[in-house]
Amino acid sequence: MVPQPEMQNDVQPGAQPTNGSEPQQTPMDQMPQRPAAPESQPPMSEMPQQVPMGDEQPQAPMNGMPQAPMGAMPQQPMVMTPTRSGMAIAALVLGIVAIVMFWIPFIGVICGIAAIVTGVMSMRKINAGNLSGKNMAITGLVTGIVGLVISAIVLVGAFSMGKSILDEANQMDSSTSSDTTHEKARSDKGSTDQKLKDKEMKGSGSLKGGDVKIASAQRGPDDFEGHNTIIVTYEYTNTDKENHSFRDGLRDKVFQKGASLKRAYYLDDVQGYNDDSDHTELQPNGNLTVTVAYELNDETSPVDVEVSSGVDYMGKAKITKTFNLQ
Repeated sequence: MVPQPEMQNDVQPGAQPTNGSEPQQTPMDQMPQRPAAPESQPPMSEMPQQVPMGDEQPQAPMNGMPQAPMGAMPQQPMVMTPTRSGMAIAALVLGIVAIVMFWIPFIGVICGIAAIVTGVMSMRKINAGNLSGKNMAITGLVTGIVGLVISAIVLVGAFSMGKSILDEANQMDSSTSSDTTHEKARSDKGSTDQKLKDKEMKGSGSLKGGDVKIASAQRGPDDFEGHNTIIVTYEYTNTDKENHSFRDGLRDKVFQKGASLKRAYYLDDVQGYNDDSDHTELQPNGNLTVTVAYELNDETSPVDVEVSSGVDYMGKAKITKTFNLQ
């Protein structure tokens, strides 16, 4: 007799034990299935969006910014940096140059004007567009104005100083030229005066004190002392700037045989003779006929008449004329 294997007490999974009978095997389709490995979940962005139910309204994006899809990395917004205005930089540089170079007036003035124009234009562009550099433009404008004012003051001062130097130089030249001219005039005048001083004029001429012409000489009546007389007639013109008489400006002398004759005086009036005519005062350029009587030494000798200047005692110029009594 073949021995029977012992019954295993182990209960197979899924078998239901029975009383003294063989365990019944559970069919395969009735056996519990091991759960399969979960498949990879699709990205959240590919998952269908949940449709709101009923009266629920979709939530609006926060802060007005669109929300990134579920599972997507949030993107940072790009910040645009304003472009700095090149004209503002130029205005600042020109303004600084205008202040630094003020001692060269033309450069300071030109750079100052350029800085002001460039600063105003850059501020207009900055206010109109997305540009930066407003503070630089304002600084350039201010420095341009300051540089322009300082340079203009220096320029005006330089012109004034130059004009003053030129005026002084012109005055010195004029003074030198005037001194030379005056010296030459004095020299010429001195030469002329010397010639006049040494000149003897016959009958008429110009003296320092007046123009004189020895017009005539004729016999006159006896004077109050009974002397024979001669009356000499002069044509006199006052050439001085002041009033003068014949006696004030001139000296008259009459000689006979080399000796001078005395002045004669009459008790009665003599026709054609005025004893006060030589003392009559004349204005400048005034003229007068002057008559003077002289006592004769004899009745036959020629008479020499001389007239010289009464104010130039060193002068040798004279007017002479000789009259014969026969």
